[in-house]
Amino acid sequence: MSDAQADRVSSVESSMCVGIARTADAAENYLAGELRRVRHELQAMGVPGEIIKRELRAMEPAVRGELWRLMFGPLSGTGRRR
Repeated sequence: MSDAQADRVSSVESSMCVGIARTADAAENYLAGELRRVRHELQAMGVPGEIIKRELRAMEPAVRGELWRLMFGPLSGTGRRR
């Protein structure tokens, strides 16, 4: 994963943690909106469609995995990161 992609994942996952405190539906809607925003930004930069699809396909499970780790991992609730 590139540094830019890792930064996006971290940003989205942090915001989703707040969203999950509200509802799972709110978090899903937030993730969908963020993926759309990233797609529009990449399109505006002239990134080819196939690359955008690949990036978004990699980004969504990365966000979900990181969120799962933060919420249910060994350090969840401690405020500490690995």
